[in-house]
Amino acid sequence: MNNIHNLKVGQIVYKWERYTTKYKIEEVEISKIGRVYFYLKGKREDQKYDLKDLSNLYSEQIYLTKEEMLDEREYDKKYSEIRKEFTESSYFCDLTLDQLRRIKKILDEEV
Repeated sequence: MNNIHNLKVGQIVYKWERYTTKYKIEEVEISKIGRVYFYLKGKREDQKYDLKDLSNLYSEQIYLTKEEMLDEREYDKKYSEIRKEFTESSYFCDLTLDQLRRIKKILDEEV
């Protein structure tokens, strides 16, 4: 997870912009760090982000590593795919008792 205490001016971070159907990934540099906000170098002016959750008002999320960002994107995608499978009412008709037991066993595993 993001560790805001490791942020440094000049550090490269990854910005994930979530628009309606498209995602844009950008490598950006931290220009300034305050007590509540930090700023990233922008094309025209520096952009302000909240230190608490590393985000801003425009659905942009900041990640300290590219791997962290890609993991979260993969998690979101897998979660959506699995959720979709279980919300399809016809899907349950195709599951055997053994398959249901295996699914239940996985769901009961401790994280």
